[in-house]
Amino acid sequence: MDQFFAVFIKLRSPDQFSHLERQFRKKYGAPKTTRNTAARLTVHRWKDADTLIWINT
Repeated sequence: MDQFFAVFIKLRSPDQFSHLERQFRKKYGAPKTTRNTAARLTVHRWKDADTLIWINT
């Protein structure tokens, strides 16, 4: 059975983002990063088995 679960976290500082990114890098390796300059959006993605983790900045 497929399930979808999402969590949205409001980060209060760039330091919080850096901390999360470091922890994900330690556990899952380097992310696949895509940038959309027109939308001013950067997406970092990690995949582990059936789990996909995204951090949008």
